[in-house]
Amino acid sequence: MSDDIIWLENSPKYDISSGSCKSNDENIAEMCKCHDVDFRQSELCSNLQKQLTDCQEEVKAYSQGCSELVNTNADLTEKIEESEKNAKSQMIKLNKCLAQLLACREWNKDLAEVNTDLKARLQISEQNVAQLRAEVNAAEERCGEKDVLLNNAILNLNAKVDKVKADLIVAYKSPNSRISFWKTDDVKIEESALDEQSKPYDPEFIPIENLENEKESPVSLKIFLFMTWRKFGR
Repeated sequence: MSDDIIWLENSPKYDISSGSCKSNDENIAEMCKCHDVDFRQSELCSNLQKQLTDCQEEVKAYSQGCSELVNTNADLTEKIEESEKNAKSQMIKLNKCLAQLLACREWNKDLAEVNTDLKARLQISEQNVAQLRAEVNAAEERCGEKDVLLNNAILNLNAKVDKVKADLIVAYKSPNSRISFWKTDDVKIEESALDEQSKPYDPEFIPIENLENEKESPVSLKIFLFMTWRKFGR
């Protein structure tokens, strides 16, 4: 077959570039038919070879792309694993926050109850304070009244003391005084010494009946008179 092709190629009746030939010679025509078939197969093989080359280039490109995708996939896998770790860590933190939130809600309920109780106690305390203020104001008013009464009592007491002093001096100077026996050579009582602690007391010479409001006289006056009587009247 190859010899025939070579012969046809060298034949002037055969155009190799066209891939076909014509001849009135049956043998040559038959050979041309075979050559046409072979040429078409050769052309088909060339096309297939070209397609194969193109496919190989595409496969090479795809392989390169697949390699890049594999590398990208590895990076993405690593990032996904890291993201999963971060997600787990965030989930743990979220669970802790939720637990703290629930605890805070419970505390808030307790604080609300305590706040209500404190408000009630505060209201009661305010009422007690208001009551105490009213009592203090009333006590201050009573104290003011007592101060006036006390000042009047002090004035009356001073008048009564002055009266007692004068009566004691008169009784001491009287010639019929029962305390005249104190006037001895050994004991000399001076008038200047007749103060609240040393003046003698004798009911006969002290006109108690002339003292006004004797029942309302201060206790200090009675104590003073009693002590004077104990010191000089026995």
